[in-house]
This record gives sequence, structure tokens and C-alpha cells, in this order.
Amino acid sequence: MRAVAYYRVSSDLQDHSLDMQKHMALLAAVKHDLVIEDVYDEEVCSARQVPLSARRRMMDLMDDIRAGKVTHVLVYKRDRMARKSHEYMTIYRLFKEHGVTVVFTADNEFPIHYDGVGDYVELIMSGLIEREGDLISKRIRDTKVANFLKGTLVGPLPYGYWAVEEKTKERLRRKEDELRIVREIFDMVITGKYDKLNDIRKVLNNKGYRRVYEKDTEYHKKGDIREWKVPDIEKILETTLYYGVHQMTFKGMDDPIRYPRPEAKIIERDLWEEAQRQVKRMNPSDDDDDEQEGVPITFYAKELVYCGICKEPLTTKIRHPKAKKTGFYECEKHGFRIEQRALEDLLLTRAKETFRSLMNSDLSQLMKRYREQTEARLKSLLQRKEKQLKDAKDTMLKSAELYVKSDKEDTRKNRIKVILEKHVDYDSINKSCEEIVACLDKLREIEQLPAYFHEQIQERLQETIRSEENTPILLRDVIARVDIFEYDVQIAIKHPFLQSKEVYADVASQ
Repeated sequence: MRAVAYYRVSSDLQDHSLDMQKHMALLAAVKHDLVIEDVYDEEVCSARQVPLSARRRMMDLMDDIRAGKVTHVLVYKRDRMARKSHEYMTIYRLFKEHGVTVVFTADNEFPIHYDGVGDYVELIMSGLIEREGDLISKRIRDTKVANFLKGTLVGPLPYGYWAVEEKTKERLRRKEDELRIVREIFDMVITGKYDKLNDIRKVLNNKGYRRVYEKDTEYHKKGDIREWKVPDIEKILETTLYYGVHQMTFKGMDDPIRYPRPEAKIIERDLWEEAQRQVKRMNPSDDDDDEQEGVPITFYAKELVYCGICKEPLTTKIRHPKAKKTGFYECEKHGFRIEQRALEDLLLTRAKETFRSLMNSDLSQLMKRYREQTEARLKSLLQRKEKQLKDAKDTMLKSAELYVKSDKEDTRKNRIKVILEKHVDYDSINKSCEEIVACLDKLREIEQLPAYFHEQIQERLQETIRSEENTPILLRDVIARVDIFEYDVQIAIKHPFLQSKEVYADVASQ
């Protein structure tokens, strides 16, 4: 007889420490008159993130079981062996095949029984184990998201910043010498003087600016000096923190979470956007060239644009100045026209400013009150559902124990019936809990909405402006009317109804 112990501490769950598991295994060994002859331990190993085949010590244990070297395994609970249902069942079937006795050292963990009903019970338990792991992961993630939105979690930071821990929160700190280089990079890009980012890289290196390796590599150690590379510049130019918006992506969430950090701002948002346009110019794509021959021109604002003098709708024409196909809105009666793409870009710019103005109103407080009230109701409902989930689980476990202990056929049949019924209930309640958690996630997105609504709207406008199906609808929702005069454009914007008058230098008389 050879008894061994298996310990695992997850990076996701620190309640079950390695020392505690060792202590419980020692007590169980004494109780069952066993001598622990070998130990298989995996410290800080997440069974949710690391596949079974990559867990070296568990694979060693399974190999020794196949070789007939192990008769007893002492382990704290089922969830220490695996967190994924199919992986747990793989381990269970191996134990069953070789007749391994599993001794759970936790007081509240009922034993494994190798029979037909035992197989079914373990299958149910494997699902419960996986579900509990998912809930733990979501709660940890939600806590991180909440701390990020409160400003107490900084997370990974780009070039020019570092984090300092102060009591229960992290503080962002600036590295002014590095931020001066960042600003210089933006200035060089915005001027439009450089055709390639590689040209800017050469300027930086010629000035003696250097980077350091942030981690050890095959050939370099962390902290070693190196020259600037084009990817360094690309990463800086796409980072929103430089205009005061911190963006962080959390596992399991499709979209990044954003939080305003005005203390980090070194450049205005408009200049950051201009840098993006210049980068696009430096890296042209055939797909983005809307002026090439063969690409149709769509007049997205044609139902909104009027002559400011005669109040008649402008006509649309396609002309070829300098051999380039170009769309125009024209008033033939008064002899002036405006270039189609320039006008529509202007309309989008004014829409963006309108949303920014709205975001400076009381919308933030309104959304906060809505979020707090709804979140309180959802959390209360989630607590009730989680209690029902626990009750259903406890009933299944109790019924499984009674089944194992009873010799009466009627009692065993009744226990199986209860397990089946509660398993159905558990699945239904489990789905309800997932839906509630999803609603809570959406609420956090709503809370961010006031601070970033104008950014998201602008991004959506940019994404859809070339969409023939969506853009006319979008413009009609934002713009009430556009009146074109010989030297200016008057825009009436919906929600609230505003007007702006623009002097437009590119309006050309025929």
C-alpha cells in the first residue's frame, strides 16, 4: 500500500493555502492509519487557466497510478484536482479504473463511490466544480473592474507612467522625462513632415533617446538599454491615456473598460485624433482609398442639404477635378457647390461636439442614480438565487450521501429521483444567476457611458460613415437640416435643436 498526497493552490483562490492542505492531510492520514510516502504539489496553478496536460505534478501522479504505484490519494476537496468538468471526469475514471481510494481531508466533502450511481453523482459534482470556478473568476474580475472604475486600480501602464501603492489604492505617477519624448513624437507626427514612422524612429535614435527592456529575453536582461523601434512608436500613438483616458481590457469582456485620468493628460483629444489621421496617411491602405476609380460615391446627406438662398434641395454631381472622381452638392440656380466628403466630415465633427456638450450636463448623475438603484435590486435578486443554488446543491449532496449509506432499494430509488429533480432545478437557477451577472456587467458599461458617450458615438460614426445602409439613418438622427450659402454652411442639429454657422473656404463658385 502506497499513500500519497496531492495539493494545489490556485492563483484565483487563496482560501485553501498549501500549509492548510498539508495540515489537513496529516490529520486525515493519522485518522485512517496511513503514511504519506510521496507528495505531488502544484503551487499557484490555476486549474481553470492551465490545461490538465500542462499540470506537471498532476500528470506525474496519474502516471504513477497507471504504473500501479499508488493505492490511496489524500486531497483536500474535489476542486483541488480539477476545475473543468471533463478534466475532473478524466481523473475520476483513472482512479476508478485502478481502484484508487480517495481520502478527502475536508470535513464537508463526501466520499467517492465507484458504482453506476457514483458515476452519475461525480458527473454532477464535476459540473458544480466548474460552475463554482466560473463564479469565483467572475467575482474576482468584477472586483478588479469596480476598483478600476473607482480609480484604486491602475494596472499595466504605458511608457511615461508608473504606479505607486498607497494604503488600499494605486496612484498613477508621471515620468516627465519620458513624457517629453512622447509629446515630441506626437508633434513630429502631427506636423505631417514625415512620410514614414521609421523616419521618426531615426530622429529619436539620432538624438540619443533610448528605451529599456521591460523583462528578461533570451539575449537581454530587464533594464538593458536599447534603441527605439517602430512598434514602440506605434504603441505610443494608439494609447488613449496620453489624452487622459485610461483603457484596460479584462478577461472575459469583449470591450475595454475606460476611466478618465486627467492627471495623465499630455495632449488634447483633437490632436491625438489628428495623429491617428497622419499615421493612416503614413500607412495607406488600398481599402481606405475611396477616391480611386471604380469605387462608387454615395451622397449620405442628400436629403438634408439645401440652398440657403432659394431653400431648394441641392443636387448631387460627380465631377473629375485633377482627374479624380469627386462628389459635389450643388445649387445650379445660384452657382455654387461644396465637396461631398468635406461636408459630411464637417457634419460628423459638429455631431461629435454636440454629444460632448450633452456629456457636460446632468446626465452623469442621472445615470449614476439609475445604476445604483438597479444594481441594488439585481444584487438582492442574485443573493436569493445563489441561496437557492446552494440549497439545491446541498440537497443533491445529502441525497447522494443517503443513497450511499442506505441498503433499502426504495430509499435508494427515492434519493436518485430527488437528485435528478434538483439537478434540473440547479441548471435553471444557474442560468438565472448568469443572466443577472450579465445584467450587472451591462450596468457598469452604462455607468461609463456619460464620460465616454461622445467618444463611442464618434467611433461609431467613423465606423458607419462609409456604410451605405447605416449612414443616411445616422445623419438624419443627428442633423435636422443643412443650409449652404456661397461662403458658409449653416447646420441645424437635433437634440437639443442647435444651429452653427461655418465659414467654409472650399466652397467654390462655378
